[in-house]
Amino acid sequence: MGRRRIQIQRIEDAKKRHVAFSKRRMGLFKKAHDFSVKFEAQVGIIVFSLSGRLYQFSTSRMEEILSKYRESSDDLQNPAKPDINDLKEHVEKLHLECRLMIGLDIENLDINELQVLQSKMTGGLASIKKKKEKMLTNQLEKSKLQEQRVLEENRALNKQLMELQSIMMPGKRERFLNDFRSKHAESGDMGSSLHLG
Repeated sequence: MGRRRIQIQRIEDAKKRHVAFSKRRMGLFKKAHDFSVKFEAQVGIIVFSLSGRLYQFSTSRMEEILSKYRESSDDLQNPAKPDINDLKEHVEKLHLECRLMIGLDIENLDINELQVLQSKMTGGLASIKKKKEKMLTNQLEKSKLQEQRVLEENRALNKQLMELQSIMMPGKRERFLNDFRSKHAESGDMGSSLHLG
């Protein structure tokens, strides 16, 4: 007949819980010691009781075990950094590609490699041309708006100039003064008549 499985649950009685905690803690530490001896493993256990008291067991110095733990957990959290040789190789490849783009070191390329290089350069030139056209279009639109503003200001200034010239013409000036005097004479305000020139 097999052993019956006991359901794990909290021990309600405080005294019983304290006694069981002490026995189980000692049993746990003994099993950890046996495990480290059988398998030559480094084992560290940290336990805090309900009251906050610290109990610990370690097969070597606890600081050493914690240091190893921190190092290994950092390795798990931070993915492996790329190998320096891989980075150097990548930089060299990019450097060669740049030299090919400006027409250097193309003597050793075969026809297919030259075709690939040409298509890359054609694509790059198309992108540059498109960007340049967009910038020129924006600049042209700004210039047109500026020109329109200047033309409107010119029209307004010309209108003001023509009005001033029409007032200053000798015949019109006299007519303007006579009209002004007659309007004020009708309203009875001759005491404050306008005297020009």
